[in-house]
Amino acid sequence: MKKYLIQISIGPVQDFIASARKLRDLWFGSHILSELSKTVARSMKEQGATLIFPYISANNDLEKNSSLIVANKIFAELESDLPPSEVIANAKKAWAEHRQEYADTALENITKIKKIKINESLYKRQIADSGEFFAAWVEYSQDYKEAKTKLERLMAGRKNLREFNAPAWDGTGTPKNSLDGIREAVTGEDQDEVIGLIKKNERLDTLGCIKRFAPLASGQKKHFDDLSKVALIPWLIGLKKTDHTGFLTKFINNFNPGGKDQHPIPDITDEKYSECFFYETKKLKQAGAFEDYIALKRILGEPQKYACILIGDGDNMGNALGLIETADGHRTFTKHLGEFAKTVEKTIEKFDGSLIYAGGDDVMAYVPIHTIIDCADAIRKEFAESMKIIFNTLGLSGTPPTFSVGAAIVHHSMPLDQALNAARKAEGIAKDVNEKNALAIIRQKRSSGELIVKGKWDTEGTTGIISKFTAMCDLYKSKKLPATLAYQLRQARVEAGKDLRFTDSSDDSIVPQNAASALVLSIFTQKEHNASLKDLLLGQTSIQQLSDKMVCAHQIAKAQRISQGEKL
Repeated sequence: MKKYLIQISIGPVQDFIASARKLRDLWFGSHILSELSKTVARSMKEQGATLIFPYISANNDLEKNSSLIVANKIFAELESDLPPSEVIANAKKAWAEHRQEYADTALENITKIKKIKINESLYKRQIADSGEFFAAWVEYSQDYKEAKTKLERLMAGRKNLREFNAPAWDGTGTPKNSLDGIREAVTGEDQDEVIGLIKKNERLDTLGCIKRFAPLASGQKKHFDDLSKVALIPWLIGLKKTDHTGFLTKFINNFNPGGKDQHPIPDITDEKYSECFFYETKKLKQAGAFEDYIALKRILGEPQKYACILIGDGDNMGNALGLIETADGHRTFTKHLGEFAKTVEKTIEKFDGSLIYAGGDDVMAYVPIHTIIDCADAIRKEFAESMKIIFNTLGLSGTPPTFSVGAAIVHHSMPLDQALNAARKAEGIAKDVNEKNALAIIRQKRSSGELIVKGKWDTEGTTGIISKFTAMCDLYKSKKLPATLAYQLRQARVEAGKDLRFTDSSDDSIVPQNAASALVLSIFTQKEHNASLKDLLLGQTSIQQLSDKMVCAHQIAKAQRISQGEKL
């Protein structure tokens, strides 16, 4: 029998994850991608292949809808008389059949909703034309590392040889879908709104319909469906702490079909109630909810209108994988990486967020802004611990991979594709920090431009971005710094220059080394803050970055105060 290494990659990720209007679309798109990858891995295993990635710890790991999340790359050894092309063809058939199941389920759910109009003929043609399936294999006997390197080159070459076939339908005159404009829409023509599912005249292609309607069958639905809910979380937590949820129920019932006496208490996680907290006065009065909203504002003020999307990724993973010379070593690596992907969901939920995707070293989540700093720090520490275990177990030398995070703080009404682009941009900025291992935050306010802050994580003996953000937030929460401080710093930049240089002094103080630094230090010393200016300012090199961090910290601190039941 001959021995082979096989690699299969499915996608495209853009279709499954990137193109989305609702957070449920985003989550279920990543869920479908994982489930299809799982089906390919299951087919390979059933045909006698030994999986390297994903790592399987139990027999039911590869069952449909198991808790295992599988990235879109499957890597396996095959020792068989069967040609690899036949094994791969069987895996592709299983992948296509599972894809068709999702399409059939979504179409069945759509036809049950009388208000939704769909072009079934185009829908069915598009499903057969969706998805990508790439495969490559090499024969090998002893040198696993050399075979793996050759296989990766072959796969890269195969992906570059894209197949460009004409669509199996005539799209002339048919509008494109409104999510990414790639394929023709199968919905949208004179489409009425169905609250929580589809907007008036919203145009979706087949994959968009699958992501939107397939989860309705099994009740698979994440806790939050849109950015409005994520933005509301600190405010809702604060209301609960003040024991005023009765006022909340009274307000929501104004938007209930059954009216103010509707029972049971309406579910505030239902999408149709999230936007009502951000309605204009005119719309609140039309619903008879204005007085109830004023009552809520008296308790805690208005809810903040911003939420956060977080994207994280391991740094220098290729270098670490290159140190491993055996298939068993790679299985150990993927085992612990898979455990990280499993536990990170609980970590994110601990900070009131929800995981969208965790495959290997990739993490995507939505998080309320009052926990974003602590959540990001917890994720990267968890990843670092996983890498430490891997290096110790395999006896690897060198520096273990680190973790970089990009986060976007965006308005709740921002289109999801734009919010995702901002988060991906922030991740790229974090990766561009010297030696990576960093956090970057992009804050996009509707009334102003883009604000970017970045910095290395805290390390032993070094104060990093987490400690500085925490110190700033604590000062704002205790009202020891004015909200206008950041803008005073911006004025200092105009007056004295942009660069900051501080040196450490033996008496636990800092010494300014230029005019800008002296002016910034004097601004802080005028405030009654009782803070360690050494921890706050040492290592800061730019007034603009310091000012931007203060602006960002002020917004986070406001959300933290609200979540504690404090009225602003």
